[in-house]
Amino acid sequence: MKVTTLDQRASQAPAARARLFGMFLVSGSLMLFELTLTRLLSVTLWYHFASFAISIALFGTAAAGVLGTLERLRRRLDALSQGLGWLAIYQALGMVLSADVFLRFDLRPHVTLFWCVKFLTALVLFAVPFLLGGWIILDLLRRREAPVGLLYGCDLAGAAAACVAFVPLLDRVSGPGAALLAAGLSLASVFFLEPRGVSVRARATLALLLVLAGLVANESGIWPWFHLRRGKTYDEENVLYEKWNAFCRITIFGEDFWYFALGRRAQGWGLSPTYEGPVPRQYWLEQDGSAGTPITEFHGDLKEVQHLLHDVTSAAYRYRQQKSALVIGGGGGRDILSALASGATTVTAVEINPDIVDAVEHRFRSFTGGPYSYPGVRAVVDEGRSYLSRSPDRYDVIQISLIDSFASSAAGGYVFSESALYTVEAMERYLDHLTPDGTLAIARWYLTDEPLEIMRLATLVREVLEKRGITDAAAHVAILRCQFVGTVLVKLSAFTAADLQALRKLCADERFSLATEASPRSFVSKLLSSPDWRQIVEDLPFDIGPTTDDRPFFFHPLKPTSFRRLFSMMGGMVPNMQAIWLLAGLVPVTGLLAMTALFAPLWLTKQLGKPPVAIGRSAATMRAIIAYFATLGAAYMLVEMSLLGRLVTVLGHPTYAISVVLAVMLLGSAAGSAVAQRVAACRAPGKTFGALLVSLSITLAAMTWIWPAVLGLPTWIRIGIVLLTVGPTAFFMGMPFSMGLERLGDDEGTLAWAWAANGALSVFAGTATTWIAVLWGFHTVLGAAVAAYALAGILYRRGIGA
Repeated sequence: MKVTTLDQRASQAPAARARLFGMFLVSGSLMLFELTLTRLLSVTLWYHFASFAISIALFGTAAAGVLGTLERLRRRLDALSQGLGWLAIYQALGMVLSADVFLRFDLRPHVTLFWCVKFLTALVLFAVPFLLGGWIILDLLRRREAPVGLLYGCDLAGAAAACVAFVPLLDRVSGPGAALLAAGLSLASVFFLEPRGVSVRARATLALLLVLAGLVANESGIWPWFHLRRGKTYDEENVLYEKWNAFCRITIFGEDFWYFALGRRAQGWGLSPTYEGPVPRQYWLEQDGSAGTPITEFHGDLKEVQHLLHDVTSAAYRYRQQKSALVIGGGGGRDILSALASGATTVTAVEINPDIVDAVEHRFRSFTGGPYSYPGVRAVVDEGRSYLSRSPDRYDVIQISLIDSFASSAAGGYVFSESALYTVEAMERYLDHLTPDGTLAIARWYLTDEPLEIMRLATLVREVLEKRGITDAAAHVAILRCQFVGTVLVKLSAFTAADLQALRKLCADERFSLATEASPRSFVSKLLSSPDWRQIVEDLPFDIGPTTDDRPFFFHPLKPTSFRRLFSMMGGMVPNMQAIWLLAGLVPVTGLLAMTALFAPLWLTKQLGKPPVAIGRSAATMRAIIAYFATLGAAYMLVEMSLLGRLVTVLGHPTYAISVVLAVMLLGSAAGSAVAQRVAACRAPGKTFGALLVSLSITLAAMTWIWPAVLGLPTWIRIGIVLLTVGPTAFFMGMPFSMGLERLGDDEGTLAWAWAANGALSVFAGTATTWIAVLWGFHTVLGAAVAAYALAGILYRRGIGA
């Protein structure tokens, strides 16, 4: 590295400060682009492919470190780049081109060699901007124009700012528009990375003006060249309305969209085959191209929607009169109208996505009639469990009909379609809000003779009832089935003889089946009536045991030995089956990538005849250094993923969880990184790692006892409690990486190698964390993080600190 005098450094100080903000913008653009990719991948492919965005980002930045370990290649790249400003321009160009290729070409999954090649090509294109951005950040770290802790802190702060801005940003621009904004941030960084480069700044100005002009033209509809027009399973035509937000992308189609409506039959989830009544017009509201709901034409006369009462999802309203109802997941208004048509006088409709309420209630009011504002209806924009945690009301019916989504949240995590609506804690909350003779009605897919979703609901209900001292669960549960949909009815009071007679008559009239009275008795009935039901569940090759908030993976009955059996039993749930196999494949693939990033430089340096380790360091020390930074990458991901998974339930809103967790983690780590140099200088690494382990233990205790106890408190108080319990942990988590970089000094090769190892293990940990959470829960994930940071402390003392 070139050595500069004190006078030279003083003259370069303004440029160095400018480059700090340039790093901030580069990091922010990379994070914004990464979050945007999660949304694009969730819409155009199945939701679980959104996890590739994180893997692509981490692998791209890790690849920059791998290239940085090769001295000859590093010098050539430095010469070709002609400065950091040009790299930022190339990064912006890569973002625009890769997103444009993705939007133009059909990348929907097909099990063919051609699709694999095409998809891998797209992934390589996506990785290019992250490689270039990682190279910029790594180059700034190598230059050491400021304390390394401050440099790394600017990197984390830029990413944190993008996380905070992303949620409100998607309320104003589309997903492709957010990709253009990410490119714009990269171009803006040129003015700070090259404060004296007239030529490169002029070209960046022109490119930035073109990007902004394209953004305005694209979002206003003047020239919609950068739009999505292809869903997961179909090409989108005749889209009446489109709206992006952090939850999903909403599209509304005309009445010709729903193909099952052909033959003059109304759309229904489990519509009776005997229904021959009027057929209403219906639009279709789609979320991320995979989670849809009908919007029924309604003009105020409830006779228009009588067909809804002939659907198996409305069974709770048919066997007895119900006056008050809570609908969780109001959607297009279908379940609201069902409750009203049955004679309910008060209906509370809870919908988590405000843009769905706006579209149904306002933008399409002339068609929908405004179901959310119908007399007796109260609309609540909130998450269902969060609302119930603060509400004192009780209801005759609580209805949850097929509420799930094959869509990825803006967190970008491998969300795996987990849902806190279907856990032991959630069931307890629902039953707490029923009237003494009220009914909980949950509709799920009933796809095979051994329906895994219905079976898991049965074990959930059995567990909750037994916790309340009810041992004869079969007397409190009734399950009705029509075609591929089953409705589970649960009461705290036993079903009376009159109730059962009414249910039998309903099934006879509508040609439903009463699964709990099937002959011979179904497996679901055995789960509800057998005294040794836990042993029955334990002996199965798949997992249908009760899910909890700590392990909320309701849709994935995964055991290590259950893959082959699940493949034959998952029925039509293709996305869930794809997710299981994708996870099984991703773990070894990302592990291979991590090992390649760790050991490829060593192999290449040997082949090129270069020293395999840095001068002045032994092979044992180098192994400890690489292991240290790799362990830090894995540990950080373990903490982040466990908090994201757990706090969705605690904060009651995915948007809050995403914003709070990522902002606290990155900003706290940035602050910790900024003071890491002082910690390293005073030789107090042991105290630092000790404080980190203590704070992690406090977070683990809060996850176990404190967070579940505060669900009923106001949102701002819950956020404050999370800040108090997570903030110190994030602060101490920001120190170890910068402390390690500080001790490496000016050794560019080792610095790049450390960067590569950290990013590579982050890639692997992102998928391995999900595997751990699915099998053992988020507490185990956070416990593994504690062990990983303890190992990092040992490696620091024996390797870097030696």
